[in-house]
Amino acid sequence: MAGTSLWQVVPDRVKQLKRVVKRRAKLREADVVVVSYPKCGRTWLAAMISHVYHQKYGVPENRLIRFDNFHQANREIPKIFFTHNSQRFKPKARLAPLDHFRSKKVIPLVRDPRDVVVSLYFHYTKRYLPKNAPGLLQPRYGDADELFDYAMSRLPKVVAFLNDWSRNLDSVDRALLVRYEDLREDPVGQLSRIMSFIGGAFAPEQIENAAEFASFENLREKERRHFFDSGRLHPRDDRDAGSFKVRCGKVGGYRDHFTAEQVERLDAVVADLLVVDLGYGPPRSPAAASGDPVTAPAVSRATMGHA
Repeated sequence: MAGTSLWQVVPDRVKQLKRVVKRRAKLREADVVVVSYPKCGRTWLAAMISHVYHQKYGVPENRLIRFDNFHQANREIPKIFFTHNSQRFKPKARLAPLDHFRSKKVIPLVRDPRDVVVSLYFHYTKRYLPKNAPGLLQPRYGDADELFDYAMSRLPKVVAFLNDWSRNLDSVDRALLVRYEDLREDPVGQLSRIMSFIGGAFAPEQIENAAEFASFENLREKERRHFFDSGRLHPRDDRDAGSFKVRCGKVGGYRDHFTAEQVERLDAVVADLLVVDLGYGPPRSPAAASGDPVTAPAVSRATMGHA
């Protein structure tokens, strides 16, 4: 590693290993696991779930659920672990094999991978300080062509994540697929479905209030005011709209950043590589996408939604 001494690398690796060990311990103890690729709406979902529990059990309104913090306040609240199931997004450093999730209630939270890569770009250029992410690919500030280059390089990795989970979800006993797009279209209906899966009795008005509390407009205003006690929902720069955690959230918003030809190329990557029908384009067979023999049928959207 040019320019990096062994004395710098070893402490970083030790810290990384400690983080993985802690995450695996949380996975073992969790009642519910929400797994997603970065920038798929997990903080938004956490805000909705947190407000449901605020209304029912009186946990602080300005606090987000983080594993067992709500459980410590009230044992009726389950331990919910939010994870990307990866470390620096490298498959070989995955948090845990999929069979570690077998006995858990698992909520795969997915989003159109083209929207994900655009959101990632703004996250890394507007919010995330490079010093906090050694080794991560850091896109540079730049024009649409630079954004497009980043999107094309990252998009296959996001699709691979979706394919990996879709191929292996049958190893999980209880799973509920949630699409970001469905949450945007029907937050009350989807949140009701999620809370029913997690478990517990909640009044319809509690679900409705939570969805309204965490609406895009309300959540963005709360972020602007630093309402939450978690820095996860604070802007890096109050004057820069792009540095907000709640930045855009528009379904299909990736098209606003590219030319028609660039959109066509991004769409082609998804059509060529995605093997499961998530509503993001026509899927190909697993063999066609990977070049490997097909050992199991592609998981359908309905199958992934089994509870």
